[in-house]
Amino acid sequence: MQPLDVPSFIAKPTGNLSLDIFPLISLLSCLPTLRIYWLTKRRADFVIFSVGFVIAGIYHYCYLHKDGLEASEFLGLNGSVWRTLDIVWAYGCLVRTLGHVIGAHHTCTLALTNVVFPVGIIFEIYRNPGLKLMPLGLGTLIALSSLKITVEGLKTFPRFSKGHGLRAFLWAFLGFTCFVLPNRLAMYWFWHSLWHLFLGLCYYELYVDLERENLSKCSKKIRNE
Repeated sequence: MQPLDVPSFIAKPTGNLSLDIFPLISLLSCLPTLRIYWLTKRRADFVIFSVGFVIAGIYHYCYLHKDGLEASEFLGLNGSVWRTLDIVWAYGCLVRTLGHVIGAHHTCTLALTNVVFPVGIIFEIYRNPGLKLMPLGLGTLIALSSLKITVEGLKTFPRFSKGHGLRAFLWAFLGFTCFVLPNRLAMYWFWHSLWHLFLGLCYYELYVDLERENLSKCSKKIRNE
């Protein structure tokens, strides 16, 4: 895979150790969701998101190289390649999660979230390493939501509880706000780390609500053992 272009403001570490390792530490916010996947036997999600967690960890580890991301290497792959893999995998995971959030069950919506988008984004990256992924992601969001309404109907959307649903929305809003801020403000890695943190909190609230019945059963089983 031809790596995506690396912006100059993330090419090298800042020299501030606390700021440089914050992205790695903030990834730990994903672990509670991985635990939910395991407890509720979402084995495919556990594997897919665990791989994403590892790739993200390797990418942010490569960033710590004193000579910069493109001078780093891990398992024979350049740091910029790990960054590209992280972006591709993360976008694929986000679309898969969107499928869970809207309750995608039809073959068409499942195919879009698990096949069409991942293959499409890889193809576009091969074709254009300078690709801006945000418009592609927004287009997928609109297409998936429209297809869900057309094929499955509005009544098939999951119902979230007010508490978990509102908190998930709040964390998602803060997370995506932090995601776009680095392009406009200084301290890129601080805002990027908050993106990790808020998204991890959002995922936790979403899956606690989506799996509330299964988690309740798991909790009762543990207490009875």
